[in-house]
Amino acid sequence: MNAAQVSATGDWVRQEGTFTLPSGPMGLENLREAAGDAPWRITWRLDKDYRFAAFSPGGRGEKVVIGNGWGQRDYRNTDRGAVLPYILRCCEGKGLNQFVSVFVGEPKGRALIKGVRHIPLPEGAPPDAAAIEVQTAAGTDIVVSMLTPRPITLPTSLGEVTTDGRAALVSGDGKPAAAVLVGGTQLTCSGAELQCLRGAYGGKVLNIGGDRGESWFAVSGELPDTKEVVGGTLFIEDGPARRAYPIRKIATKDGQTLVYTKVDNVGFQARPGTSWEFIPTKIWTRPR
Repeated sequence: MNAAQVSATGDWVRQEGTFTLPSGPMGLENLREAAGDAPWRITWRLDKDYRFAAFSPGGRGEKVVIGNGWGQRDYRNTDRGAVLPYILRCCEGKGLNQFVSVFVGEPKGRALIKGVRHIPLPEGAPPDAAAIEVQTAAGTDIVVSMLTPRPITLPTSLGEVTTDGRAALVSGDGKPAAAVLVGGTQLTCSGAELQCLRGAYGGKVLNIGGDRGESWFAVSGELPDTKEVVGGTLFIEDGPARRAYPIRKIATKDGQTLVYTKVDNVGFQARPGTSWEFIPTKIWTRPR
């Protein structure tokens, strides 16, 4: 970039300039690219004893691009002109594309993750579903995600996993040791079993209020048991906005259900919204 000095005067003076933008994607230079269909990883050395790694299970038709780009970090501009490597993952064509990544920080010479692979999805699975198997130093983690969930069954090294959750995790070494179900009614895998009455609860926001370090939403609709709700997250819809609040307390007053998001000055002030949602979480651990 070329710079020119312009002196300030008491008169308005029109100045014109021409800028030439880099031709590469996102303005990157020194581009290198490779196919990203198969699993790959990239590692950064943070200091002599610590590493940060990014894993990808690969994606059909995916392309990986590495290039140098803007790397200035100091707000005082002492590092003007600094560059950093950027990694882009690209797909072309119509339809939904997924980019799945696993990140880990680990001491030098002590790899916490050994590899990541896609789990084949069954016919009829939601188009936004993703399932991966992560091989770790402690065993295997199975991770399933669905934005529009429906029941699916997956073959894994820990056994068949069946779930309808928005998110599901099964972890173990040869057999399941722990499992988590988020926003679903079932998760089963080789002796591990989680069930939930409903995958989500919701209703309308009737009012907001609070006093002396407290704030709450008055809501309509059914909530699960208080023990399941307190400590969880209340999602509030307000037009295109969706806000998340920690649930501090549940109470009933004048026939209304009050969900407190602030108690004893701890929490967040309730803001107007039209509807609410609560997504339950269930946890299983193998009996000892």
